[in-house]
Amino acid sequence: MKRERRLARIIAIVVLGLLIALPAITGAKTTDTVTIKFAIFAANKGKWRVSGSAGPGNTVTVKLGRSVVGTSDPAGSNGRWKVFVSGSAVVAGPGDSVTATSIGGGTATQAVLIR
Repeated sequence: MKRERRLARIIAIVVLGLLIALPAITGAKTTDTVTIKFAIFAANKGKWRVSGSAGPGNTVTVKLGRSVVGTSDPAGSNGRWKVFVSGSAVVAGPGDSVTATSIGGGTATQAVLIR
């Protein structure tokens, strides 16, 4: 009876250890969660203002289709990031959306507000 309990404990510890170590063993990464708070394009000035959140320290690249609008500085400890660009050659039209992708692999899409 004592042997069976001891064996059951050992098996439980090994299984728990494997579950904890599995991401490191397989190289699996958790995907960063990215949000876009707003995406604004001022057509008359060629100005972009895009802001959101991501994992702290992650940079975020904002694209309109295949064109890069800009890349943020690393997100702060609160996860906030922003991309402000003046005189951009990337022009948004009615119904366009931007996609924000972090270096942590997370993405988010938001409709562009044109002013």
